[in-house]
Amino acid sequence: MSFVAALPKLELPNALWQEGYSRCLALESWAGSQPPQSLGAIPCIVSARALGYLVLKAPGDNGRSFICSEMQECGDETALVTLAEGYIKNLILPLMHAVGHPEAPEQDIVIAELQGNVLRSIFEAIEPFQPGPGTAKILALMRDHSRCAVTGAYDEDDLERFNTLRHAFALEPGAASSKTRAAYIIPPFLAAGIDPTQPSTIVRSHEILACYGGIDLAEIAGEHVHSTRNVLTMVEDARRAFYKLLLFFDETATPGRYKLNLWTEIHRPGGKNIPDYVQFGTTPSEKLPPPSLLLLRLHAACARVAHMAGVGQWLNNTERLDLHA
Repeated sequence: MSFVAALPKLELPNALWQEGYSRCLALESWAGSQPPQSLGAIPCIVSARALGYLVLKAPGDNGRSFICSEMQECGDETALVTLAEGYIKNLILPLMHAVGHPEAPEQDIVIAELQGNVLRSIFEAIEPFQPGPGTAKILALMRDHSRCAVTGAYDEDDLERFNTLRHAFALEPGAASSKTRAAYIIPPFLAAGIDPTQPSTIVRSHEILACYGGIDLAEIAGEHVHSTRNVLTMVEDARRAFYKLLLFFDETATPGRYKLNLWTEIHRPGGKNIPDYVQFGTTPSEKLPPPSLLLLRLHAACARVAHMAGVGQWLNNTERLDLHA
């Protein structure tokens, strides 16, 4: 299924935004008359549409103003295309390549059997564990009650670990189980090297995260990238869709409640339907915060830009060419 769409003709309620978006519309028209790029290069039409959708789908007004201000420094179409390619290469493609990036092995954690007040026992159990590459999944599972954040399937490893959980599973009609894995909103390799104390050393990808995405870099610096603010647990098909920007979450008026957008088919453990909405509740422990609204907002913006501009389609075509080469 293709979600690629030409930029719509719109009037934006801000002179800076309107100026920037009008240049995107003109760039799209110009790009349509350009000869094909070399094999593997991002097509000009994709770059033009990506720039336009980065304006329209920006995760916030400050991010929209930032990219439009950057466009003011571009003197011609070539400079605008270069700007767009910078966003694609430093933000969108890293998110879409996260699925193939090697991960650290999970830490071998032994947790005492849950008894009595399950929730309180969980919070007592995590006290020795700090966010890190080996503990990201286990801490997110504790927050999410040992279930996939998308399908609601119980994690098979936790079912083996906890008698109390097996009892709850047996009592729930239609309950399903599956292997789950950690899904990072911002992958660790994209956050690598962030040092909030040295702003002069900031690289382009981190500048985009901060200035366009509105992300506090300290929130994902170092071991903080493994915090439950940046991690969900998902069955493998859902995780792959999330990393391909084909699954994303839109905030609602209810805090912690998100509309689930799924632009592909994924395996449904036990044949259960994927819910239209998911709830990420707050917890009594500061060690298990819910996923960050700002991070999910940026991920959703990138998902729309990637597939409405044709970045995902171009990437798929390029990968197929590489396989046949």
